[in-house]
Amino acid sequence: KQTTAFVTRMDHPIGKAIGNWLEVRECITTMKTGVGPTDLVNLCVIEAAQMLLQSGVVPSNTLEEGVEMARANLANGKAYAKFREMTIAQGGDVSVVDDVDSYPAEANFEVSVKAKADGYICNIDALEIGYATIDVGAGRKTSDDRVDFTAGIILHKRVGDAVKEGEAVATVYGATSNALGEAAGRVSNAISYRQTQVTVPPLITHVVTKDAVMEFDMSVLAK
Repeated sequence: KQTTAFVTRMDHPIGKAIGNWLEVRECITTMKTGVGPTDLVNLCVIEAAQMLLQSGVVPSNTLEEGVEMARANLANGKAYAKFREMTIAQGGDVSVVDDVDSYPAEANFEVSVKAKADGYICNIDALEIGYATIDVGAGRKTSDDRVDFTAGIILHKRVGDAVKEGEAVATVYGATSNALGEAAGRVSNAISYRQTQVTVPPLITHVVTKDAVMEFDMSVLAK
């Protein structure tokens, strides 16, 4: 069977949500509305297009048409409907899929992270953001740690966005105020600014097949 891999940049977070339930809610909302963070949607439609291509269901046998098909099925609700079917088949609580606001828990505390300067965000250190989510309980430091599914981070601004000093760039959620303060400081330090506009690097850099490793052309999204 054919196997393909995409090499994606991991230096910046993908999407706006970091943390268990926050990420699931973002994905459900994206499928339900057909609209979501640009980088998240672009990555998903390209990966879906490749799966359609390898399944032999793309009439022209091109990735470009596969992208069009994937985008169409996100927009027309078929992706959401299929996810709903999968949730039911695996015994999940489909009521939460139907209404994400009905999720029976929420974080006890939240802290807003403010921009340190006017300008443009030039970097969001994904590794530091990951450590910050562990600090608030969204991940484990040891195998015995309890995971808080409501904890995490929502990014309000992304790399390349213009900001004003004091503007909210992220919100950190967690169960204890002490851990939240430390994590918020870590998130603040993970975000860098500069005065000039920023060119956002391509999300996918290469595609790997059994024959070669090739540079990937993100322009398939525009065709």
